[in-house]
Amino acid sequence: MKFFSKSFIMLLLISIMLFPTKASASSDQTRDYQEIIIDGEAYRVETIITESLQENPGSTKGVSQSKTATKTQNYLDANNNVLWSVSITATFTYDNVTSQCTSCSHNASSYASSWSIKSSSSSYSGNSATATATATHADFLWITHDYTMSITIYCSPTGVIS
Repeated sequence: MKFFSKSFIMLLLISIMLFPTKASASSDQTRDYQEIIIDGEAYRVETIITESLQENPGSTKGVSQSKTATKTQNYLDANNNVLWSVSITATFTYDNVTSQCTSCSHNASSYASSWSIKSSSSSYSGNSATATATATHADFLWITHDYTMSITIYCSPTGVIS
């Protein structure tokens, strides 16, 4: 009986690996990094795109599908600590011919004591949505500097998010 249990479990694990199931909504994530200089200091900007697909039957011309995606930019110090971030979440419809943003929301947060969020806003038009945030940085003498960053998310007519 013990052999049967181990064999059954092994067979179950192999079948799960060979024949994965697909959920009704999927999620995908991509990351990208870039370096920027602020007041002579090097910072890294981490861009993360997370997609959730709401599946509609069919994917042919004229059949509309919708997708919600979030694009986040994290501003990192030399030790890869997140100092502050801004993100935009948008819902798009697309049908292989056109795409349209139907709604958006934004978020801006600070994670370091020397950084604070002064303002943030978002808007959408056509097939894109943009969030803009102004962060205030207090240097070692507590002199403040404002930095405004914008992040835009796009959806192609075929549902490709960038």
